[in-house]
Formats: sequence, structure tokens, C-alpha cells
Amino acid sequence: LYYYKNLVKENTLLVFVSQSGESIEIRELLNIFKDHSLKLGVTNTYRSTLAKNLDRTLFLNAGEEKSTTSKTYLNTLAMVLKVCTIFTKEEIDFKNISEKVDFYLKNEKRLIDIFSSYFLGTNYIALLGRGPSLSTVYQGALVLKEAAHFYAEGFDTSDFRHGPLDMVSSGFRAIIFSPYDNDEAFEKDVMLSEKIVSQGGHILFITNRKLDKRIPIYTIDVENPFLLPFLEIIPLQLMSCKIAWAKGIEPGTLTNIGKVVVK
Repeated sequence: LYYYKNLVKENTLLVFVSQSGESIEIRELLNIFKDHSLKLGVTNTYRSTLAKNLDRTLFLNAGEEKSTTSKTYLNTLAMVLKVCTIFTKEEIDFKNISEKVDFYLKNEKRLIDIFSSYFLGTNYIALLGRGPSLSTVYQGALVLKEAAHFYAEGFDTSDFRHGPLDMVSSGFRAIIFSPYDNDEAFEKDVMLSEKIVSQGGHILFITNRKLDKRIPIYTIDVENPFLLPFLEIIPLQLMSCKIAWAKGIEPGTLTNIGKVVVK
């Protein structure tokens, strides 16, 4: 937003999202747009700089987040999606998705068993996604690096085809998150998966559509692609804990940075 502030018009709604409400970027943006009238805040901290400087603030009510972002991330997804429905008029069954999250957490051993083979024996993994699942690949890569000191990189699936695909060879690992919303984009994801396998790579294809293909698939039972990120992130969070424990470190223990970057 720093570099696009000239595009902000009088009727532009600015939504400021910050778990702590204290990060340096948010504070500077609040100062830059202090005279802008259409502003909305999303934060987990009631007495934060963000909350104090905005007349309209939505609170996550996730409780204190002591380590790597997890519950505040899910609550942020829900809150931002709720804001979007003000404009789309779409009804979202948050209770149903909450029950599905609870089910996944209660079956964490099965999830870890499925995902372990894609992480163990390597020190790098690529997370590929598009559409709503871009949120998952970028947050998932951050969680793995921050909580487990495990290098992961998030890619837009389309971008990966234009260059990075050339580095795929034996031993390459990738998880592809493919929300089904139209046939053309979905088929491109399937073709990319098959291409990675043909070059010696190993993939896990995660989607909300049944698929009869010779690639490893994990299906999430959610019709709305915008609800997929709530469930896609859980196995990555669980794996970050398993990897950290295998390394002998406490998951999410920050050794070189603070919880909030304030300067």
C-alpha cells in the first residue's frame, strides 16, 4: 500500500489487519492515511495502536497468541471473509467450517501420517496454490520456517510454470493446493502435477474435488473454495510441530526476532 497510496480515492475502503495492532508497517500506514475517512481495522488486541486510531475495529477474540500465528490466522480468515460477504451478500456457514476444523484437529495423527512422507528426508518443500489457496501457501511457508526452522517456499501455481518448474528433478517435493472453481484452471493444476512427477519430483495434490488420476491426492470435503484455507493450513501447522520436535526444538520458539516487529 505504501507504493500505491496515490491510487487510494476518497471512496476507497482501507482494511488494516494486524494481530498485535502494533507492527511498524501498520503504524506508519495509519499515520499516512490518518485523514482518510473509510477505514476498518481487524486486530486481536483491544488497546493496540490500531484499535485506538480507528473508529471501526473488528476484534478477533482469539485469546493471547504466544507463538507462531495459528488461531489468530484462522480468526482473521473468518473476519476478512465476513467483511467480504457484506459486499457479495453471500451466506457463509461458519459453524459448519468450525466443526470441520475441530474434526481435523481430533484426527491429527492421521493427517500427520499422510503428510509425513512428503517432509521427512528433505530440507525443502514447495507449496503451490492459486486463488483462495494462495493464502495457504504463503502462510504455510511462513509457519514452517518460523515454527520448525524448515525451509518452505510458497508459489502461485501459474508463476511456478514460468521458470521454477525447470529446477524440478529427483528428490523435489511439492504440495499443490488446487481449489476447484472452474475446469480449465483445475486441469492446468493436474497437468502441472503430472509434469512434476514426470521430472522425478514427488507431489501431494490437495483439492475439494474427487479425481481419478495417478497422482497422490488428499480430498477436502468443502464445496466453497473460499473455505478451503481454513482446513488446508491445519496439516501444515501440525507438521511444523512434528518437524520441530524431531529437531529437538520447541515449536514456534523465536530465537532471533520478537513476536511483533515494531521498528
